[in-house]
Amino acid sequence: MVLSPPIFPQAIRGRITTAQIAEANGIIVEIPVNSSFSEGDLIRLQFNARIYERFISEEDGQPVIFLVADVFSHLGNNTAYYTVVEPSGRETRSLPAKVFISITLEADDDVVNTH
Repeated sequence: MVLSPPIFPQAIRGRITTAQIAEANGIIVEIPVNSSFSEGDLIRLQFNARIYERFISEEDGQPVIFLVADVFSHLGNNTAYYTVVEPSGRETRSLPAKVFISITLEADDDVVNTH
């Protein structure tokens, strides 16, 4: 089973501005609620090369929220996915999600070399 991709609630049309990141003190990444998540499961978020981890402490039907420090993002495309690790060691991975970090929401205002 492949899990739904993470969500970037700050994103507008697939973009997050540096001002939005500064206002929230980071990039908000939401892991959607999944009926297969159980107490004790480990959620491992990979945002670009940085890994964040959090255990599910109780099944409350709420999404798991991570706040990614802005120093781990860059202008241009950024990628995130997560893995759920059950106490038994079984791992299930999500589809990836991409978000574009920009100075403004206007595509023409960004000059970014993504190579």
